[in-house]
Amino acid sequence: MEGFLSYDLVRNVLLDIDSLKAAVKVIHDLIEWMHANGYMADEIYEETEEDVKELMPDVPAAKELALLLLKYVDSHPAKKYTRRLSGYFEIEKIEPGKLWLYEYYTLGQTVGPVIVSREISSKAKVGWTVYLAVGKTGETWQPLLAGLAYPRFSGEL
Repeated sequence: MEGFLSYDLVRNVLLDIDSLKAAVKVIHDLIEWMHANGYMADEIYEETEEDVKELMPDVPAAKELALLLLKYVDSHPAKKYTRRLSGYFEIEKIEPGKLWLYEYYTLGQTVGPVIVSREISSKAKVGWTVYLAVGKTGETWQPLLAGLAYPRFSGEL
């Protein structure tokens, strides 16, 4: 269930934020119903219930973060940059208007600060994964392209 909510639902189901909230609520209700009617063992239910409750606010919030990043990229185009990186980055550190991102596939190191809006930095959470292309502009980085944001991401595609 964790993988479905935090990856598949975010990536493969095209829903707006309100519909994502409703979908996660329906899944939560289904899990409760399955347990109450004997279709799910207590141990599995407890683990699944915990995951769903933790992800319930995060799934729509990750969608909101992705939309904010897309809007930011469109309104802040980078004209010049000396280096470009793209891929899945884990948010490692957050300050107002800045993100530090850990790229674990090729670099195995932190990139940052990545300059974003204060709204974006207030919505981001340490540990979430975002798909971005970033460009180095002097001592900072700027988002060049934005994809999806995932509240939990195992690193396996």
